This record gives sequence, structure tokens and C-alpha cells, in this order.
Amino acid sequence: MDHLRRVMTALFLPLLLFLGISGNVFAAIEEDVCVYYRSTLHAKHRDALEPLIAEAKKSAPNGILAVCTYEGAAFFGSVADVYADRSSGDEYAWVIGFERAFEEEASLASIRFLFLHEVGHLMIKHYRVCTTHFANGDRTAYISCESEADRYAAERVGYCEAARALEELGASIVRRHNAASGAEILAERAALLRKDKNCSDK
Repeated sequence: MDHLRRVMTALFLPLLLFLGISGNVFAAIEEDVCVYYRSTLHAKHRDALEPLIAEAKKSAPNGILAVCTYEGAAFFGSVADVYADRSSGDEYAWVIGFERAFEEEASLASIRFLFLHEVGHLMIKHYRVCTTHFANGDRTAYISCESEADRYAAERVGYCEAARALEELGASIVRRHNAASGAEILAERAALLRKDKNCSDK
């Protein structure tokens, strides 16, 4: 039950933040979300991400609250969408299977990229702009918007490395969900990064 409570907290905090509720309300649960966020990661991944989390806390407008709630939930959701196993039909199956799939498939490079990509949305202050483009079916605008966050992450992990991470995520989407359209979008974003820095490696 505690596990589910933490999951639901992480999922609904972005909505509460969107509604403009004061950060003081979250004081009691803020660290709890951070603890859950870290608990979903394999130890070696978690240790490698700690310096990135610390850096994000310093630069994020709302400090630890923004990183551990809004972006923590966004990061959790991004990875869950890619690596979740929904085959059982259980609406919570993606939560239950998240840790196992994440540890088995996600490379450290992809984890670092995903985290910094989501922080990039926060820094650029356009996360909901991208999701609006997606909801409206404007593929070109959506890719352009997401690519800005891709470049934020790429500046920190390397453009070629970021492109490889996007390609890895796309391959996982196809394997787990047969979602070719999602993989195509990730491939386009990867191609833009490769073009920016003339990356030819695969």
C-alpha cells in the first residue's frame, strides 16, 4: 500500500503544481517523492544520477520541490512509458513491472539522458507547450519542441551519446509495445542531434 501511495503521489503532483498550490503544502511529502524516485533506480544508476540531481536542484527555479516532484514524476512517467510491461491487462501492471524492466533494459546513458531531458523541459519552461502540440496532432511542432529539451541534455551528455540514447529508447518501444510511430519520432529527434554535431557512429 505504501508503494502504491508513493506512485500515486508522483503521478498527481504535476497536476497539483499546475493548479498553483503553494509549495509549503508539499513540505511533508516532498522528500517522500524523492525517496520513491530514487528507489525505482538500480543502485549503480542511482549513484551515477546523484550528481545530476544535485546540479538540477541548484539551477531549478523551485529547487528540490521542482526536481523531486514535477520533474521527478515526468522522469518516472517517461521511463515507465518505454519500459513498462502492460501485458497482464492490470491497470497497475506498468507500475509493478517498472523496476524489473528498467533494470534489465535501460542503459545508464539512456537514464542520464532521460533525466536531463526532463530537467531541460523545466529549465526551458515549455513542458506543457510540447504536450499541447502532441495533443493537437502537430507532429512537426512537437518534434521541434522536444528537440529543445534533447539539446539541453545533449549539451551535458554529448550529442552523439544523446542520439544513441534516443535510438535505444525507440528500439525498446518497438520491442515492448510494437509502437512504430513512437519509435519513428524518437529516430527523427536522434537524427536532428546527429546532424547538429555530424555524428556518423551507430
